[in-house]
Amino acid sequence: TSMWGGTAIVKIDTAGNREWDVDGQDLYPHSMARTSDGDIILGGRMNGFPAIRKITENAEIVWEYTYYLSGSGDGSIQSISKTSDDGFVSTGYSSGNGFDAFVLKVDSEGDSLWCQFFDGYDNWDQGHCIIVISNNNIFVVGLAANPWNGPLLWMLDQQGETIWVEYDNAHVGYEQFSAFNTPDDNIIINAGSIYKVDYNYNLLWTQDYAGGSEKSIKFIDNEYMVIPTMEFQNNESYIVIRKTDLQGNITSTD
Repeated sequence: TSMWGGTAIVKIDTAGNREWDVDGQDLYPHSMARTSDGDIILGGRMNGFPAIRKITENAEIVWEYTYYLSGSGDGSIQSISKTSDDGFVSTGYSSGNGFDAFVLKVDSEGDSLWCQFFDGYDNWDQGHCIIVISNNNIFVVGLAANPWNGPLLWMLDQQGETIWVEYDNAHVGYEQFSAFNTPDDNIIINAGSIYKVDYNYNLLWTQDYAGGSEKSIKFIDNEYMVIPTMEFQNNESYIVIRKTDLQGNITSTD
């Protein structure tokens, strides 16, 4: 998005050269994923509502839907992932008691199948990242608004039933931004610092880093995790990329 309210989708090649860009029109996309048929799914906000749009690799719109979930309907999808049945799960925030976090499941054509909500202590709960783990359960990290703006960690099964949820006195820092399923079937969580937990929320290790945090954490070459963060030095802000080993120890920084 731009500061003037416009949106754009940009495609670049592997060398960073721009292949095309299109006006996002009335969709403000926050997340994207590949579909099984080679298209692209976008999750975001359209006309004030959580929205999903499917496009081809050439940005042609296949279908799009907005979803009235609760309250006034106001809200946004912040993260979207593909499921093993070729559908999609998404998370974000929707109006309710202030705003509540949600998990929305849709099929491959965008039809809503189920939606679950999380309402913590205060009026600004939201999901930041959603992943499908190796046993096909669904895992969400985000923000549970309370006096400490604590982390939201939420595990659901494929039918949308909550397996467990942690949001009070959680031992993985503060607001959570990103997560991924590791090859050894655990979960890495990014909150500026990074944490490794098992599927039952047992903490395996943690590594604390200075600076802020953003949304992305990736697994590279079966060896390193890359954590983009924002740091402030001498009144200047910098985007910092860190590589770590499998225990979260920093091996290089740029």
